[in-house]
Amino acid sequence: MATLTINETQYDIDETNEDQVQAYNELLANQNIQQQLDYQLAVLKERSGILANILKGMLVTEEDGDGEDK
Repeated sequence: MATLTINETQYDIDETNEDQVQAYNELLANQNIQQQLDYQLAVLKERSGILANILKGMLVTEEDGDGEDK
């Protein structure tokens, strides 16, 4: 018998019940996908922050450059 824990609540999975086993496996797969998506989102947020800082720096540089030429 396998044990499934969701939000600190434990559920026993009857390994002889195909429906329960299938649901358990699908849940595990979904949890893995969710973890991957959470990681990718964190990476994208970090990279977008870096890109925003680069663009802000370019904007400041261009404004300073335009101001000096006029």
